[in-house]
Amino acid sequence: MVRMESDLAQVLLAASRGELSGVSLKWSPGSAMVVVMASKGYLGTEIRNLEEAENVAPTVKIFHAGTALNSDGNFIATGGRVLGVTATGRDLEEARDRAYQAVEEIS
Repeated sequence: MVRMESDLAQVLLAASRGELSGVSLKWSPGSAMVVVMASKGYLGTEIRNLEEAENVAPTVKIFHAGTALNSDGNFIATGGRVLGVTATGRDLEEARDRAYQAVEEIS
């Protein structure tokens, strides 16, 4: 989905009306990779350095799954699959390298 250049709202609207045959999807060139991070500690463990991870490259995006904000406003793990660290690149190797560089920042 991070490579999709088409207007997602328009695609979903067409789908809800049964009019997908008239929709042409546009994708950015290159590849994308997602690394799913699972919780290795106890529930409630604070997740740190998310901003640093997103700054590895402008194409890095972090999607939350098993997270919540604690009373201090910090992200904590609330389930098994916690984050989806996604990156794009010219090819699959570059996308993978960027995603794993971002993963290395997160603690």
